[in-house]
Amino acid sequence: MTNLTRRIAFCLTLFLTLTGATLAKTSAFEEARRHGDDTPGGALRWEFQWNGKPVSISSDGKGTVGNREIQMPLNSTRLTARLFYATYDGDLLLLVEETDEESGAGKLARFASKTLKPKWTCGLPGINIGPGLLEGKFAYLSARATAMKVDLANGQWAWRKTNLNRTNESTTYRFNAFDRPRVEDTSVIFPEAGASGSITFDKAKGEILEVK
Repeated sequence: MTNLTRRIAFCLTLFLTLTGATLAKTSAFEEARRHGDDTPGGALRWEFQWNGKPVSISSDGKGTVGNREIQMPLNSTRLTARLFYATYDGDLLLLVEETDEESGAGKLARFASKTLKPKWTCGLPGINIGPGLLEGKFAYLSARATAMKVDLANGQWAWRKTNLNRTNESTTYRFNAFDRPRVEDTSVIFPEAGASGSITFDKAKGEILEVK
């Protein structure tokens, strides 16, 4: 290590110590490719690559990772709309929206890399599951009028905020869907999908800091 490198490392350490800031790694849930159709008898499935292996998951949650089987635990019989995937601590994360054609909800599941068995699952209320973001050991997720923070170590809620379409009485029908969140030092921003609005939350407590 050169003297210049040592000085940069010292200054960075001092800055983090004085400000209390942390540099947590962020990564995004990627959306799987949808193939086939969901008509009766249709072969609807989602495909992506994970750890260099092809992954294919059918509408009933059954699938393969390379030559190994995987089962997404569902409350209904079909997957619809969207399926996202990510990696946390070497394990596979699947984020799905499921429906029985009358109602819908989401689910996040963590699968052990060696066995592909679920370590935990976390139910997500509502439809319109959005693209999530990972920061450190947490995931920031969204659904219709809902923003969430999940602890990826155990699948428990850190916080969850619902009825966000009522944060402003004059704009009751806003925030029906969100784009991918953005994190800052102590806050996280959930942009409204297809619009210019957003809601900013305190990352630690989930308190609403700003509505645009």
